[in-house]
Amino acid sequence: MSRGLSSAESGGLSAGLRVEGPLGARKRAFVTGTYELADRVRGVDEGVGGRRRHVAVERVGSLGALAEAFEGVPSRSTPGRRSVACNGDYPLRPVVVGRRLAAAVGRSGERFDFLEKRQGVGAVRLDRANGRHSAGLSERSRNAIGGRPLPVAGAGQEREDVLAVGVDGVSQPVETVDRLKQLAGGEVRLVECREPAGVDEPSSPAVLSEVVSEGVDPGPRERAGGVAEPVAVRRQVQIDGRVRVHGAVVDADAPEAAAARTRDRPRLVVRPPRPARSTLAFAPNSHRSTVRRVGPKRLGSRGSTASLSASRSFLLRSRMGRSMGLDDDAREYHREEPPGKIAIETTKPTNTQRDLSLAYSPGVAAPCRDIAADPDSVFEYTAKGNLVAVVSNGSAVLGLGDIGATASKPVMEGKGVLFKRFADIDVFDIELDIDAVEPFCETVQAMEPTFGGVNLEDIKAPECFEIESRLREEMDVPVFHDDQHGTAIISGAALMNAVDISEKELSEIEIVFSGAGASAIATARFYVSLGARKENITMCDSSGIITEARAASGDVNEYKSEFAKNTGGGDLADAMAGADVFVGLSVGGIVSPEMVRSMAANPILFAMANPDPEITYADAKNARDDTVIMATGRSDYPNMVNNVLGFPFLFRGALDVRATEINEEMKAAAAEALAELARQDVPDAVVKAYGDDPLQFGPDYVIPKPLDPRVLFEVAPRVAEAAIESGCARTDIDLQRYRERLEARLGKSREMMRVVLNKAKSDPKRIALAEGTDGKMIRAAHQLSEQGIAEPVLLGDEDTIARTVSELGLSFRPEVVDPNDRDVSAYGEQLHELRKRKGVTRGEADQLVSRDTNYLASAMVKAGDVDAMLTGLTHHYPSALRPPLEVVGSAAETDTVAGVYMLTFRDRVVFCADTTVTQDPDAETLAEITRHTATLARRFNVEPRAAVLSYSDFGSVDNERTRTPRDAVEILHGDDGVDFPVDGEMQADTAVVDDILNGTYEFSELDEAANVLVFPNLEAGNIGYKLLQRLGGAEATGPMLVGMDKPVHVLQRDDEVKDIVNLASVAVVDAQE
Repeated sequence: MSRGLSSAESGGLSAGLRVEGPLGARKRAFVTGTYELADRVRGVDEGVGGRRRHVAVERVGSLGALAEAFEGVPSRSTPGRRSVACNGDYPLRPVVVGRRLAAAVGRSGERFDFLEKRQGVGAVRLDRANGRHSAGLSERSRNAIGGRPLPVAGAGQEREDVLAVGVDGVSQPVETVDRLKQLAGGEVRLVECREPAGVDEPSSPAVLSEVVSEGVDPGPRERAGGVAEPVAVRRQVQIDGRVRVHGAVVDADAPEAAAARTRDRPRLVVRPPRPARSTLAFAPNSHRSTVRRVGPKRLGSRGSTASLSASRSFLLRSRMGRSMGLDDDAREYHREEPPGKIAIETTKPTNTQRDLSLAYSPGVAAPCRDIAADPDSVFEYTAKGNLVAVVSNGSAVLGLGDIGATASKPVMEGKGVLFKRFADIDVFDIELDIDAVEPFCETVQAMEPTFGGVNLEDIKAPECFEIESRLREEMDVPVFHDDQHGTAIISGAALMNAVDISEKELSEIEIVFSGAGASAIATARFYVSLGARKENITMCDSSGIITEARAASGDVNEYKSEFAKNTGGGDLADAMAGADVFVGLSVGGIVSPEMVRSMAANPILFAMANPDPEITYADAKNARDDTVIMATGRSDYPNMVNNVLGFPFLFRGALDVRATEINEEMKAAAAEALAELARQDVPDAVVKAYGDDPLQFGPDYVIPKPLDPRVLFEVAPRVAEAAIESGCARTDIDLQRYRERLEARLGKSREMMRVVLNKAKSDPKRIALAEGTDGKMIRAAHQLSEQGIAEPVLLGDEDTIARTVSELGLSFRPEVVDPNDRDVSAYGEQLHELRKRKGVTRGEADQLVSRDTNYLASAMVKAGDVDAMLTGLTHHYPSALRPPLEVVGSAAETDTVAGVYMLTFRDRVVFCADTTVTQDPDAETLAEITRHTATLARRFNVEPRAAVLSYSDFGSVDNERTRTPRDAVEILHGDDGVDFPVDGEMQADTAVVDDILNGTYEFSELDEAANVLVFPNLEAGNIGYKLLQRLGGAEATGPMLVGMDKPVHVLQRDDEVKDIVNLASVAVVDAQE
């Protein structure tokens, strides 16, 4: 009995589908198949704690319901195992671990064990008589379960069970299958699977189907008897460059016809992989974000509706499963309360009656009168200067075409999200149900008083050209059609770098365009403005090369005619032969490896069709042996050409100088800034955001990543500068201050560090980097030197440092002190003098400075050969701190050293001490820590307000522990040198809440919340700052050592390059004083 399948589909199954009774005694119950949402289970075999029993599951209507039926099993040391069979052939064995559900597919008799890993469900072990096989796991998971490859039967052997094929994530195959079982004429035999000879890698599932359907013999192999036999084919292909699939395709035709044919000829049935969000299947281990969400509450809530037809291409079906999962996730994302993606929030207080009277009537009349008298003051009184209209009529939406104004609203809201996320620009999305050019332009123009700029979006060609041209002429605010110019600017930046890497000249390269729409024409024009020659550009549309003959005959419109070529014609393949650059803005899969091979040496390919590029990254790279620079519009390939690198920052720069337009000079400035940024060292945070793979200028990194925060304060100032110089800006700005203001938008910590960085640049000092061979230290040294913050001195093996500098592609020659090549005996003598009464002999002192660069750096600081030092990146904090304490020591006027963290929140800055050094300070020490921390705060231009913390408020609890901070406050109050407000002892909330200080404790010396928090001991300080950082969302800078005789700072072992640069800047400012 089969449910949920057509008769043709049922006929194509390898076994009949049976349904057991509610309390049947059989060990196996059957369901219709995990790809149908109409699954029904009457009996489920359940094993709990080694005891078997049967349970009834009445008419389970979906996988989600099936998952719920599996719930409620007590979690034991031996997880419960349930067995449900699909098609009478492949049992699903779900296992509940806690409240999570996993399942996999295998033949009868195989035993799957499921392990819950920290990264999610997906660890599988298959126990068999001849060994174990671990499938689809990371190396760590494989090692954890002791898996090894499954032995494969040799020629002539017959086995009744063969491992099935499936899908894994980015690179590793789920199962490497060298033999597949083929059913033929009622007998079972094993045949070899080989790559078909002379067949290129399929560029799409359809091509793969064509290669192996109808029993095509791609290359006969001799059997032992000498008779040539057709063989089943195993293909290994990439889908979208992400998922590697191993399997075979029988037929891609209609299921009914395929099922009829397959009854009378040998068949190879390969079942598709199951999407993690929509079926009872184990999730590919590399898709971690998906894996984490697999569970009985969500599993199968919305699943794939793909058929179980054995004759349908499993590649097409697996692809459908992935897209359906994404579609359903997107629907849920958008409909979750509140619906949509954007909202309006107030920027001024509205808590009192007076607040409301200022926001609206009667107070609002005053700015209205001012604007009436001086229209330009609208930028001073309203949000117009930071407000952009995203306008569309929905006539050319993404890959959806003309879907209408209303249906385009989610896209326009999404555009608003990107404006806000990347450039802090507010957006109203406006969808106009107007197709004609004239009324569309009139409507947009009428909204000019509201907006500081207009972003046109998803308007079809050729109307988009006329609309943008008219609005630019008629409106006095920037008008920008992103579909035209966004891709042009970003790919233009990539082209400048790619040409440089390929050692070619823009004016000499031959460029071929596939696609002749609005984006292609705008991109070609922009390339010409960058230096490419118009006569070197060949543009192709769906009919082939755009020629002067076609233009003269009226075959193409006036915009395409601009790039008509004086040639005899031909198709895209003809155009690409000998070309230097291919620019694809058309459809996926139209470029073959042969076409790439026909191009000039070291070709550049920008295959930017979405979602599938004109040729995959792997196919393009593998097509030839020289350097192929490849860019696409996809995030899973290197060199993503994404418009989000352009429009937010163009508008940011234009709005901030009140530009009247976005002109060619501003676009070129944006492209040049992006190209230059790609050549700079990439922050560690950006590298981590994209998977920890190195990002270094070269063929696979010619354009910055969208999540690189530097794009904002690198591109926008260049755009603003170009607007000023080209005469379209209505206001002038100080570009350096503007850059700093933009940087402050990224967080308070950047604003605070900018103060210190500027001070450091005013008088750079020599700073010793004790762990000089570490790659992060070398990158930090490069930035310190390049930005003029400090003169870095790297300590360590000179050859190792030189090699790392070369590998990192850094163009600088750092000063290096190599104790193996440099006479450091003077530092050993100095160390001996300091520590001879501490048990350190002269020989031991020499060994310490020659073998431990922490001692060497400390001795160099003590001797005055360098002004400051940094260490700790590769050491535990105590071991890194010990040498500076022993050699440099504390300042002459104190014996107290403390570690201070600066915590920056959205609206405040707090300095926390002591967080790293003094375990149990007495009152004198707490007072000294307070003085040191207040001095540090002033280096950041922060006026200190100090609170000495306890669990008591001003004597509310009296014991030895509360008296210590109370006594420290008395010492500070009696010190005439203390010129900042300080009070205590007080609880933490008292210290940071104004209402408590000014209400309950209005007698306190603090009129505002404290910004210097002195903790009673090291335990409290370390715990406190970490809670503020992790739960409070603060960004921590430090630890900064205070109280040392000379500037020394000890890093944390997981610090990034920016942290090293920041602490080095603090050390330089310390040394300046």
